[in-house]
Amino acid sequence: MTSKPAHAVDASRIVAAASFLAPVVAVLAPLGLAPLAAVLGAWALWSAYRGGRVGKLRWSLIILPGAVLGWGAVSALWAPDPKLALTTCGRIFSLAVLGVALMNAADHVPFGRRRGVIAALLAGLAVAAILLAAEYLSGHGVSALIAAAKGAPVTVKSPFNRGAPVVALFLWPAAVLARERLGRGGAVAVVCLLAAAVMVSDNLSSKLALVTGGAMFALVLAWPGGGLRIFRVGFVALAVAMPSLALHLPQPPESFHSLPWLPYSAQHRLAIWHFAAKSVETHPVRGWGMEASRALPGGQEHINLEWRDADGHLKTILNGQYLPLHPHDAMLQWWVELGLPGAAGLAAFVWLVARRVERAPMAAPARAAAAAALASATVVGLISFGFWQAWWQSALWLAAMLGVLAAGIGEERRGKEM
Repeated sequence: MTSKPAHAVDASRIVAAASFLAPVVAVLAPLGLAPLAAVLGAWALWSAYRGGRVGKLRWSLIILPGAVLGWGAVSALWAPDPKLALTTCGRIFSLAVLGVALMNAADHVPFGRRRGVIAALLAGLAVAAILLAAEYLSGHGVSALIAAAKGAPVTVKSPFNRGAPVVALFLWPAAVLARERLGRGGAVAVVCLLAAAVMVSDNLSSKLALVTGGAMFALVLAWPGGGLRIFRVGFVALAVAMPSLALHLPQPPESFHSLPWLPYSAQHRLAIWHFAAKSVETHPVRGWGMEASRALPGGQEHINLEWRDADGHLKTILNGQYLPLHPHDAMLQWWVELGLPGAAGLAAFVWLVARRVERAPMAAPARAAAAAALASATVVGLISFGFWQAWWQSALWLAAMLGVLAAGIGEERRGKEM
């Protein structure tokens, strides 16, 4: 039996390391996802170079993001902080290049080494799920122990909060890969474990992502082409309509009465989105410039509103900035900072990714998992983190790497690598 090429061995090690470490790092130190993706992506890129495969990487995937980031670099001419604008463009483009290299590594894991890679992923997700469950079921006991060991103050909000959406995102390719490694019953057990860990967390976006991803998985499994077409059209329509929609949503204090069931954070989001949408009206075409959300005029002013129940009793006081760092909505951030070219380019990118998933030769469960991951990422992006945050961009590329690994199930060429 001939030995495997060096790049195939490298690919297995890279993807196994990423698969195990990414979910654990996402929970314990989410900002560490960026250096993790950078180191492993650089290794993958070097391995591809040594194997003569650099020209065969999925460079088409970064044409549109590269064009948008090029526009972002141009917007440094009018952005409030030109240096930050250029630095962010360079960092995000670098992560995209390394993300493509990670996807290529996943595509070159030999069939005989897949079991080990999948085992690494499932072990990493199990550790992440156990940490999440222990943290929230113990009333933030795990993070309190870590803080005590470091001599750091205990925070009111769990630092594990960012890990839950990443686990929700990784769940879908993991489910397909678990079925290959453990069978249908094992896959169901993995999904239940990860879903339970997400549901006991206090991160609302991860719970919504889990539910939306589940619905998309079922839809695409039953109706592959139609389900993905619905996603594509819906995504682009929402991207176009988001500024207008945000302007017409109820906002505090009106929303205290019309939407009293919304939690405090969601009430604040409504005010943030309204402010961001008003800012889009000022520069709808060119935008305010890359990373301008941090310094929009009036964004640092404070909301100070009393929230009273139907009987007039004080429920809480809504106190926060109109725009703290970013709009907490990826689509609004595209519009605010990069205007029409940025919003159109990134919406087109998601459209093309979804169409590639629809047309790629892969097993039905892998296609449904990819669609579910896209839907989950969309939900988190619409209500949560800043889109340009390096750790979140890294999480998206790592999820794409797992999607490529899952898409390899059933390919005849993998059997030929034995």
